[in-house]
Amino acid sequence: MKHAKMPTFILILFSFLFYIPAFAEDKTPLKDWALSMENTARYENYDFWGDPAGSPYQNTGGQFYNELTTSFSRRFSDFESFQGRFDLLYNDSRYRSQHNGFVLERGNLTWEKGNAPVPLRTQLGDNFSFMSIRTIQRSLKGFQLELQPAFSSQERKQSFLFFTGAGADDYRDFTPVNNLFSGASYLIEDKKWGNYSFNLLQNHQASEIKDGLAARNQLVGSITGEKILAFKKQKMTLEGEVAYLKGDYNLTANTTETNKDGLGLFGQFTADTGTPFNYRLRYENYGRNYRPNASSVNRDYEGYEAHGGWRFAKGLNLRGRLQYFVDAASTANPTDTYVAGTNLTGPLAVSFLPGLTTGLDAFIQDAKNKDRTTNTRTANLNMNFGMPVRTWAAKLTLIAKNVENFADNANWAGQRSYETNLSATHAIALGPFKGSVTPGLIYQNMAGNATNRDNYGVNLGLQIANAMHQIGLDAKLFSQNAYAPGTSNEVTNNVGFNYRFTKGPHIFGIETNYTDRDPTPGTATGQSSTQAYKFAVFYTLKFDKEPGKPISSMFSKLTAQPEEAAAAAATVSPFSIGQPLQKAVDGLAAQGITGGLMQPGLVVYEARLLNEIDQRQRLALLHDEKVVTKTALIIDFDDVGNQSTVSQTFERVRSILLKRFGSPVDTFEQGQFSPNFVRDVNSGKFVRIIEWRTENGAVRFGIPQRLDRQIRMELQYAPKFPSRNETFWSVEEVR
Repeated sequence: MKHAKMPTFILILFSFLFYIPAFAEDKTPLKDWALSMENTARYENYDFWGDPAGSPYQNTGGQFYNELTTSFSRRFSDFESFQGRFDLLYNDSRYRSQHNGFVLERGNLTWEKGNAPVPLRTQLGDNFSFMSIRTIQRSLKGFQLELQPAFSSQERKQSFLFFTGAGADDYRDFTPVNNLFSGASYLIEDKKWGNYSFNLLQNHQASEIKDGLAARNQLVGSITGEKILAFKKQKMTLEGEVAYLKGDYNLTANTTETNKDGLGLFGQFTADTGTPFNYRLRYENYGRNYRPNASSVNRDYEGYEAHGGWRFAKGLNLRGRLQYFVDAASTANPTDTYVAGTNLTGPLAVSFLPGLTTGLDAFIQDAKNKDRTTNTRTANLNMNFGMPVRTWAAKLTLIAKNVENFADNANWAGQRSYETNLSATHAIALGPFKGSVTPGLIYQNMAGNATNRDNYGVNLGLQIANAMHQIGLDAKLFSQNAYAPGTSNEVTNNVGFNYRFTKGPHIFGIETNYTDRDPTPGTATGQSSTQAYKFAVFYTLKFDKEPGKPISSMFSKLTAQPEEAAAAAATVSPFSIGQPLQKAVDGLAAQGITGGLMQPGLVVYEARLLNEIDQRQRLALLHDEKVVTKTALIIDFDDVGNQSTVSQTFERVRSILLKRFGSPVDTFEQGQFSPNFVRDVNSGKFVRIIEWRTENGAVRFGIPQRLDRQIRMELQYAPKFPSRNETFWSVEEVR
């Protein structure tokens, strides 16, 4: 039955698509509408041999699913438009969705009318609701209405936002009352007095018989403010928020705190002094009972931060930070954490190493609680160097970490680790194909806390493409050599391969991954060898109709060649596309961003564009040797194994982008931050994509899947992006 459903569904679908033109006359009522349909049929096969615990794929055999996305829009005037989008899934895969059969995953209808007595924007279905990171910023399925009454003064703007909805992956068995959010927000922007918002959020969670939880309700209110001040040459920004929670929240999976009161405070002062020096002060305080269900902030937490930076004349940037955090602040046993760190990015003027650039981060952290069951000191050094070596772009990473344990009755005194990564990228050309190859070496040494091992690895990355074909390969061999009694050695190798063929509206793709794990000795339970593979093939067909043309025009490009992306306006910005490459490089240099490492088809800078984020950031300019075709900001996670810090870092970056770009036009969220986060990203089960539109293209932020299985965030600006269902959208060349 499973295999009979697949061809039957495809036959019905394509019969329907090609039946449409029979009714497509120029006088059709849909002539003034823009229509788009995209269908992807995908088949995957998984299998493994040996120890199941070593396999990344626990469900074996053939898996099939089909995704159909339909969107439509009409512009009635310069001030009024209507648009909609629906994502329908037919699923017979245990990886793609928890449901089988037809599933409506996302649907949205949006109406905007800017020339109404009160300009409005309303959405039905999937929408993104955002007030602040301390209240709510998440996708909901429900209703949203924004009103923008005009003031008599052009110096002041205001808007009212109302929404209600529930968080869910799809509409199958959709029961909003299980976790329903309803909110209202008033925002006022005044050029003289600043920006302020007044927010109110209510959440209802139904009772859960399985876990013995009663119904829970909570009400969150907050006031935010932002004011820009000027004093002589200084430009200062003052931000703050006061939030209050009243109600219930889950303490653990099966326990609840009821009828509680919690207070949340946030303040930040940022200053650009008009000199090479800038600084930032930050304060946060979230009470023991401040735990909004739509927020990722830590409860019972207090934090103080001071940051300062100095920009040298030739682009070298030095930053320092002092931080003090208190966890479990209201308890009898709080944990105090002190951090002192420094960061250095940009070009280094070393005469015998021309073109040398660095990204260095070092910190010392002390963490201790009152009863001394926690008392550690951590010293961490992360150095990244890059420079051209003849026709190669060479990169060296040195990482050192030392943890000392002074806790009472501790069973280990310390732990240390060292890591060295050396790689080099070289351009390759095979006929019409152009790309790059990157071989690399890795060495790790770990000792302490019952650990004593040396690890060695070699890897190879390859990216090559022409107008219609794109090939990606990543291969890695890694040997772990343990010396501690009772431990085993292990050799693992992993090979990932991707192929894409694109011609007009047709996209054909192949994805494979092979993993081999071989521990020595391999006789004990859980230590036998494992081989596992994934093979996937898919076909995507797109149909597009422009306004003013009949529906039959959707099918007129089935043999068309790939279209050239429209050139964007040439503006000097880290996120400018379509302008000459040299102009973009000169424009960045004028802003103090220099020392880019030239790689085939791109220039990579160690640059911190989001000053509030301490994690490593790299800016990449992708080009066709003449103009910039795409820009990308790559942001690393500190520890992808810690789901809590990963979630908080992601939400903090997203909050900054929401303030800069406003409400997104599209969001795609699938899966949850869980202990299986890394595995879910690499299997395509976890997806985070947020998009904004500009006059010249689109901005996309999210966590893409990669061939080398690295987990990181990327913010990209390009004329257009692949479908949201294409999880391999990372800039693979930046490793």
